Amino acid sequence: MTTKERYQISMRVAHRSLGVNLLLAALKTVVGYVVGSLALFADGLHSLSDVGSTLAVIMGLVVGQKPPDPTHPYGHGKAESIAETVIALFLFLTSAGLIWGAVSALVAQVIRLPGPWAIVVAGISILTKEILFRYTRREGERVQSPLLIADAWHHRSDALSSVAALFGIIGANLGWWFFDPAAAVIVSLLILKVAYSILKPTLNVLMDGQPQSLPDKAIHVNQIARDIPGIQHVDEIRVRQYGPNLIVDLEISIPSDFSIRLAHQLADQLREKIKVTYPHVKEVFMHVNPHPEHDHTSEPKATDSNQQ
Repeated sequence: MTTKERYQISMRVAHRSLGVNLLLAALKTVVGYVVGSLALFADGLHSLSDVGSTLAVIMGLVVGQKPPDPTHPYGHGKAESIAETVIALFLFLTSAGLIWGAVSALVAQVIRLPGPWAIVVAGISILTKEILFRYTRREGERVQSPLLIADAWHHRSDALSSVAALFGIIGANLGWWFFDPAAAVIVSLLILKVAYSILKPTLNVLMDGQPQSLPDKAIHVNQIARDIPGIQHVDEIRVRQYGPNLIVDLEISIPSDFSIRLAHQLADQLREKIKVTYPHVKEVFMHVNPHPEHDHTSEPKATDSNQQ
């Protein structure tokens, strides 16, 4: 899949999410306010935060697809990780505000009895957001976009919060008035958990932390290198994520009596094999070290990487 195709699919998903979130946010906040359901109103604010986070997704995609320039020689891929951070911050702030309002209602014993419309709207929200979650996650995995996957889990948190709101509304209508604000607290805690689950791996990317899959990749890269005659050892491998792509830094050892020309051929051959094996590796930076314990009196013929 080309970068352009990935961008077009991601933008299509983001715009659809934006439209659905706008409709749900308006529906839940208005109905929640009119019928007096604190849980449904809180759920509507959660959907409103989805609108903000989807706008952050769109901005991240637009900036992230820009090519490298003199001031950003590695490209703009980390714009997507910054957008993920914005999503998490939206969720943290939303959660804090909802907890404050719900706890205040519990302490003040504000009694509200939401009507049947609140139940209907909560049910519509659960079904819609679960469908949106599955659609966004599927497309995010297809285009290998952590940003879309993060937004998908934001949709799932909204679906779960609607479930909690539904139970709160039903409980309040059965006579347990405290169920509605208590459900709002549960909604807020669910939002908080999702925010943390998004922020933790995103900060790891922004700080150039190693991907969780690095051990498996390191083993495979070593195997790829061993299959190339002349490369004696992979001395070090470092991998960092850059948006949806990976950047690999390698140090390899070759016999110290090999020429610079052959060293470059071997490095290019390994670089090409890694990129073919891992399509999401954007660049491989190579440093060649001499390996005196494996000197050769004659240079082996390097395989042309274009023939791989």
